[in-house]
Amino acid sequence: LAAAPEVSAFSSSFHPSCRYIPSSLARTLLPLRTHRAAHIRTLAIMQDGTSSTAGSEGSRDKNYLFIYGSLMAKEVMYGLINRFPVCQPAILSGYHRYCLPCRPYPGIKERQSSSVKGLIVSDLSEVESQILDYFEGDEYKKCLLPVQVARDPVETQGPGLLPMDTNMLSEDTVIVNAYVYTGNDEVYGTWHIEDFLRSNILGDYIADSSFVREEFLKDNPQGHSTW
Repeated sequence: LAAAPEVSAFSSSFHPSCRYIPSSLARTLLPLRTHRAAHIRTLAIMQDGTSSTAGSEGSRDKNYLFIYGSLMAKEVMYGLINRFPVCQPAILSGYHRYCLPCRPYPGIKERQSSSVKGLIVSDLSEVESQILDYFEGDEYKKCLLPVQVARDPVETQGPGLLPMDTNMLSEDTVIVNAYVYTGNDEVYGTWHIEDFLRSNILGDYIADSSFVREEFLKDNPQGHSTW
């Protein structure tokens, strides 16, 4: 992919013909498929009435998960797994964090001479991993990738990120799972966590994450016993 111009996620990632609708409201507006992807986090409803949904595919060969987008927001993660995991800062090289059209969240794709700062979650349970897979949807593929452990925290202007421990992992490089965007929409620009944390849809997004957890546990009652 060619070098992308620096574009702030919330200055232009929402097309004027789109609006964010939480899944908890969207299910009353559109018939939902029985596939688990039917309940996940967002729908971008176009003015002409068309919609897009996301689903999920994943691998859990490793317990480490590299997160780089909305999952870094502590209240979003809490809504999904009911806790604030302590994370190790890390850098993924050879990938870029792009904006997605009509989405408040990003997707990473390969791009030479680029890198993505994010966080490693190292202690997810099996059920927690399944909930995050459910949340991410089928436009993302869970891939095993090498990341460099960072000794400086991910910095933002203001609070809102998950707690960090820069010495949680002793290794310099680790293999992690990461959600790589494989959808058909054209990516562009650069997504910034600061814009997401300042956005006026954050409250709805946090509520939606709790809704996703409830929907997952409803569809997978065995998860309650190990929660």
